Amino acid sequence: MTQPIPIPVTVLTGFLGSGKTTLLARQLTEPAMAGTAVVINEFGQVGLDHHLLERLEGETVLLDSGCICCSMRDGLAATLHGLLLRSQGGQLPPIERVVIETTGLADPGPILATLFMDPRLAQAFSIGAVVTTVDGVHGLPTLDAHLESVRQVAVADRLVLTKGDLAHPGELLRLRERLLRINPDAELLPVIGGDASPDVLLPMPQPRVAVPPPAAHACDEHCGHPEHHEFGPAPHDARVASHVFSFEQPLDWGLVSHWLGSLAFFHGEQLLRVKGLLAVEGEARPLAVHGVRHVLHEPVALRAWPDADHRSRIVFITCDLGRDAIAATLQRALQDRRGEPVADIGEALATSPLAANNSPVPGAWME
Repeated sequence: MTQPIPIPVTVLTGFLGSGKTTLLARQLTEPAMAGTAVVINEFGQVGLDHHLLERLEGETVLLDSGCICCSMRDGLAATLHGLLLRSQGGQLPPIERVVIETTGLADPGPILATLFMDPRLAQAFSIGAVVTTVDGVHGLPTLDAHLESVRQVAVADRLVLTKGDLAHPGELLRLRERLLRINPDAELLPVIGGDASPDVLLPMPQPRVAVPPPAAHACDEHCGHPEHHEFGPAPHDARVASHVFSFEQPLDWGLVSHWLGSLAFFHGEQLLRVKGLLAVEGEARPLAVHGVRHVLHEPVALRAWPDADHRSRIVFITCDLGRDAIAATLQRALQDRRGEPVADIGEALATSPLAANNSPVPGAWME
């Protein structure tokens, strides 16, 4: 029996007043958004014109665009289960994708974890993208004052910069620089005249797991510390960091699984998000891996590599968790496989099961 293709879920987050509800309302008028189920915290908060809505039963509405909109009052898992069952039973149109809008103060981590922890949801849904709106006028002081805002930026696949036409050009440049320091792997999309790209809420076509050039890594070692910020101290940025590990040769999935599992077990509360694209021994296609906090999702085999770079790479987005702690869990995993202490991780990697056929792995891991 053919396994059904999981429905991609986009998590739309952003701090209070950053424009995510306005973005959602505009995007729902796009033809590409037909067949989208929209899940929000309170239906009454959505700034949609009433003539777009046709009430169904309870908290669920059907938009003229073909999108389904409902509230999350009974819990995310129950809401998604209900939408899925009603769609499969013909009470609602077929669902092609889901957009979940969080509250402005929400940490998106628990929402992502919910999709992983419930076995039925994990089979029916997959993470398509995390989209974070950032206020072009008030973004800098918000990042300074609220750790939640920094976390929302850090876990994003796409950063949508709103109100750019109202911001001072110099302040906007400082904000863009700041965002890319917090999350250099994200797409940065400006909103011009209130209009964003029509595909901004659609799933990412491929996981965005880039390996920065060597020069960027030299900078990354300092980017988490306020004294190294060109535009002054960033109180919360120092707590959030992005660490990239890259491997040249195909990996032993058993060892990688042990490493990631140990990291989630020992440091799950500090692990905001894990995403990776892996070349694994015995598998021709790349594997996409995702994790949030203590929860790791089953790897998904993609159709093909997104580009000519076939290196394995894993991005760890953390809060109060540095590179040394991540490397220590890798060291423990290697030690468990080798049965002896590992004095030098770089040397051990070159002869470990992580490297196919025990081939040397130049620059096997990096940050």
